[in-house]
Order: sequence, then C-alpha cells, then structure tokens
Amino acid sequence: MTRDVLSRFRIKLTNAILDLRFGTLLRGLKPTCYTQLGAYDTANSDYTSIRKLFRGRVQPQDVLVDVGCGKGRVINAWLLGGYSNRIIGVELDPQVAAETAARLLQFPNVSIIRGDIVTNFPDEGTIFYLYNPFNAQVMHKFKSRLKESLAKRSFPEATVIYYNCRHVEVFTEDDACEIQWGRLEHPFAIVRLRVPGIIGVV
Repeated sequence: MTRDVLSRFRIKLTNAILDLRFGTLLRGLKPTCYTQLGAYDTANSDYTSIRKLFRGRVQPQDVLVDVGCGKGRVINAWLLGGYSNRIIGVELDPQVAAETAARLLQFPNVSIIRGDIVTNFPDEGTIFYLYNPFNAQVMHKFKSRLKESLAKRSFPEATVIYYNCRHVEVFTEDDACEIQWGRLEHPFAIVRLRVPGIIGVV
C-alpha cells in the first residue's frame, strides 16, 4: 500500500468514526437536482481539513454559516471543536436540509435554513464556509448579498473560508477583499471582506 493510499484510507476511517458520533455516516457524493440554479453536487469536507481551516479564526461572538451545508459534516466538525457559537447551515435541497435539521435537532445553537443562500441570507453571519457549492454566477450574487448585509452593520467585516475555490476570481477582482491563500487536499482562499459606511447611518 503506497503512502498516498494509506493516507486516504486513514482520512476516510477518521471521517467515518467521527460521523458516527453524530448518528450516521455522511460519506458519498449526492448529485444535485438544481443544476439549473447553478448548484453543484453535494460533497463532504473531511474533518481534518475543517479543523485546520478554522483553527484560531473563531471568536466567541462569531456566527458560523455553512453555505450549502449538505449532510452537515462541517457542522459536526464545529461541534466537535467545542464551538458554542450560533451555527447556521443553509441548504438548497429541501430533503437534505430536512434530514440534516432532524439529525442535529439536539443542538440548540444549530439551525438549518432550507433554500438558496441569496434569498435566505443570514444577516447575522460573520464567518461563512463554502466548499465549492455553486457556479460563478451564483457566487457573484452571494458576494453582493454579503456586501449588502455588511453595509448595514456597525462592524462591516466578514470572513469567507472558500475551500476548493474554483471561482475565487469573484473575490480577487474586488478591492473590498483581502485574500490569504493556502492548500490542504484542495486549494483554499481565506477572504476578509470589508465594506465602507453604514446604510442609513449618518
């Protein structure tokens, strides 16, 4: 067995063990029924990558949002990490959203929103996680909606942790974004987005 094969096996085994602590295995790719809306298939980030991506980035006042939360492994990882923050998952597929909400019902700090992120944007969110959930067109809409939300806040800044960042040009082309690059199993971009001014405040 080669080192790469052994490493992938260990990751899958770790993922399975941690999945089961939350009631069920979450592995596998679920094809989307919403390609016409720009959505990509539902996949699962691995626990080790999530832990590394969020290490040292979460403050007690942060509201964590998993954009395209799917089956909820990222939320599992946040709970395993001991985050008592408010946690919001947004999932387009109503069946997947309902199953995830039911599985995590015992955690009072977790809520699952059914629907698309643009229409159902959680204005209280401060850290947003995305694992390549949709195409560039929807990513532009997401960024615009985030900027609208930030412009209404007294502290108009948020962080986007974009893993497997296929459409990162949406952020690199925007002067409001400061980007830190890295790579785990996939490339990632840590985007700090800040907008000037507060709408309606003089």
